[in-house]
Amino acid sequence: MIGFRGLLAAGVAALAAPAGQVESPVIRVTVNLVQVDAVVTDSKGRQVTDLKAEDFEITEDGRPQKITNFSYIRLAPPSQPAAAPAPSPLARGAVPPPPPAEATPKREEVRRTIVLVVDDLGLSFESMGEVRHDLKRFVEQQLQPGDLVAIVRTSGGMGALDQFTTDRRLLLAAVDRLRWYPGGRSGLSAMEPAGSSPGAGQDARAQEAQWRHVTYSLGTLGAVSYLVNGMREMPGRKSLILISDGLRLRYGLGPAETVPRSYRAPSIWERDERVMEGLRRLADQANRAAVVLYSVDARGIQTLMPTAADQLSMADIRNAGRGDSRLTGMLLDQEGLQVLSHETGGFLVHDSNRIDFGLGQILQDLEGYYLIG
Repeated sequence: MIGFRGLLAAGVAALAAPAGQVESPVIRVTVNLVQVDAVVTDSKGRQVTDLKAEDFEITEDGRPQKITNFSYIRLAPPSQPAAAPAPSPLARGAVPPPPPAEATPKREEVRRTIVLVVDDLGLSFESMGEVRHDLKRFVEQQLQPGDLVAIVRTSGGMGALDQFTTDRRLLLAAVDRLRWYPGGRSGLSAMEPAGSSPGAGQDARAQEAQWRHVTYSLGTLGAVSYLVNGMREMPGRKSLILISDGLRLRYGLGPAETVPRSYRAPSIWERDERVMEGLRRLADQANRAAVVLYSVDARGIQTLMPTAADQLSMADIRNAGRGDSRLTGMLLDQEGLQVLSHETGGFLVHDSNRIDFGLGQILQDLEGYYLIG
């Protein structure tokens, strides 16, 4: 802050200078060290940890930059404490005491800051049950000391950032509070039954469904953006894992009266610019906050062939081979998750019936990183 004497001296100098020669102050900022982190994996997805500084090249505006600081930061789990002695047997009818609360680590003791975002705006009733079951197993078996974790919902309020903890009991309680959101963009089943060829009123319902998908997709991106902004000053290696049934970027905008609703040709799928712009802003925000975004497709392995629940006409069956299919729909749903993860240094976990296994793969990716200056 400039004091009164400084302001007075500046005013006197301005009055003493000839007219038209008053110069505006110049502020120069010099950056001495810029640090970036990187993860290198082999063809099997395993981390490569024995590289040297000369194996990397950093460019800014196409010009190579000199690497002055280089190290590999290992986030291996610390040694497990010795097992506690077995508790003495309880008297008949006595209530067992609750387990002791885990001590909150200091800021310098936090190894990883992880936000598990359950996209209840985009999860079906079927998928939500699997998510609850597998998240409990993940919290009980895979979290390590030094992991600061929060489990939040995309439909949650502004208090989401108050849920960071290392206490497994609080995390399990957060999992128990997860519920299916009936008004979201997913229904009861992870793969909705295919309908028959469109008739009267089908086009209006398709437009309403598209509006709902776009609206709740923007809601998902907005919730993740709020969390990323709050993680900017968090300690440790920061990552956000989005668990969803999909984030669609493209929708069918072709003439519904000529193409069956269930099987639309890929050429008429066009990107929604509102969702695309929200995704671009979120990826830029995550990169600036040093937050890696991962995604998990909660639907698991699904049958892509027609089932007894489908209501297909002969025209639908004839067009199935050359039009859209469940496979195309699944790939379209995964496209947004794939793009968001790729643009921020993460990856998409898909085609797995065990969500906790997918989360374990992400934790392996967070075991260490190169810090380059």
